[in-house]
This record gives sequence, C-alpha cells and structure tokens, in this order.
Amino acid sequence: MSAAPPRGRVACVQLEPVHGQPDASRAKCDALLDSTPLDGVVLIVLPEMAFTGYLFDAAARVPRDAEQTQRWCVERARRHGCVVVCGAPRHAGNNVYNAQLVARSDGTTTWYDKRHLYDADEAWCTEGANPFQSLGDAIADERLGLGICMDINPYRFTGPGGELASFHRDAGTSILAFSSAWCENHPSDPPSVVRRERGVAPAARQRRTIQGWLRRLEPLENCIFVCADRVGREPLTCLGLGEGDCVFCGASCVLDLATGTLLGALSTTEEGVLVVDLPDRHCD
Repeated sequence: MSAAPPRGRVACVQLEPVHGQPDASRAKCDALLDSTPLDGVVLIVLPEMAFTGYLFDAAARVPRDAEQTQRWCVERARRHGCVVVCGAPRHAGNNVYNAQLVARSDGTTTWYDKRHLYDADEAWCTEGANPFQSLGDAIADERLGLGICMDINPYRFTGPGGELASFHRDAGTSILAFSSAWCENHPSDPPSVVRRERGVAPAARQRRTIQGWLRRLEPLENCIFVCADRVGREPLTCLGLGEGDCVFCGASCVLDLATGTLLGALSTTEEGVLVVDLPDRHCD
C-alpha cells in the first residue's frame, strides 16, 4: 500500500507565457499542472504576469485579463482544495497594476499590487498604493505573505533595502509566496553585458539567482520562501527598446529561511512544476 501524501506541500509553476495571449498561456499552464501529482498541496504559486507576458510599452497594450485569471485561479483552488497565488495585471480606472491574485478554495480572492516597480514596469504600470500584505486567513495555521519580483529589492534601487523582508518578519509571515519575472540582465544593458551574462553556465546562473534572493531576504527568518519565476524570452521591441530579447532566469525554488536550506529548485530554462514537502513545523 502506498504511503499517504504529506500533510503540507507547496508547488511552484515555472512557465513561459505566450506574450499577449493569456488563453494560450493558461492552456500551457493547465497541461503542466494536469501532468503533476498535487495531492496534499496547500499552495500553488505562479510567476509574475503569468499569462500575459511582462514587457509592454504602454498600459493600453496590456491585456485586460484580471477577470479571466480570477476565474481560472478560483477553479484551480477549488479543484485542489488549496490556495493559488498568481501574478496578473489588474486594471482599475485609468491605472494598470502589476498584481498578485490570491484565490482560496471557498471562492474568495484578494489582490495585492506591486509596490516596488522595476524600470520595465514604468512604461505601463502604476505603483501599488497599499503596504505589503501578509494574510492570516488563507492557509490554516500560517501567515501567507505576498511579494512580486522587484519588491525584494530596495525601493527604486535606493537606500539600504530589506523593506519586503523586514515587513514580513514583523508581520510574522510563515510562508512567503513570491511571483517573479527575474531578468538575466537589465533590458537596456549594452550587447557586451548581455553576451557576458549569457556566457554564464546554467548551473552557475541558477545558483547565483537563488543566492541573490537569499541575501535580499536576510532580515526574514522562520519562513518558507516559495518562488515561482518565469522562463523564456520576450523581444525588447515590446518595450520599445529596439532589437534583441529580454531573457528570464527561471530557478523557481523553495527555501527554508530558518536554516538557509534549499528544499528544491527548477532549472533556468525549462517549464515545469516544482512540488516540495513543507518542513514539519509548517504542517502541524
């Protein structure tokens, strides 16, 4: 007789969206999830702008996909009896936010808007007005924290940094759901920098990316970091920067920040779903 599934597991979806085609991206995501055993999963995290793609040169070009994403996430949450966290654009009046949606199995949802904008966001995105969020009503006996990519860095790359980590430390966050579209290099870097970065071996790039996240999280302890980062490329013409591509890092991972232990990670290039058992203290 097979063993019972663990009481608490988390899953990270590593996806290459079809730029500007959210339905096609969702179909790819469905194929990945439907081929992955998800018994016992309490949380599924998807990347930043998971279904629309990331680079846009104006708000008018960003697909209005929040309602469709919300329906999809709620259906998935109900199917698996878990919480789904997904990066998606949120239109509100004349503003578009780079946001995270939290969908619970009872059909309730919460939106969080990215606080720290990356340069590539500035062409289309409005900065979130509310503080970082830590939710006590999503996963039983856990505080679920939220964060999106640039949030982990200092605001506008100025100051000492650590704002996201310090907030979640003070809030008592025990699981941090992080949706990301981490780039190998800045989209406006000259070709020489791009060539140098792409010459780094995949294993070294994965290790460097994960270690970079770990350094930025140093104020935060006694927390599980669940990171879903996208893979693939998007043409810089989407951002109005001319020829070439923006390449994304992957390396989706789960880190136990109490011990600095890497509990699991994906490659820098391949789509997939990482499923990791939570440490015992997060399953009681």
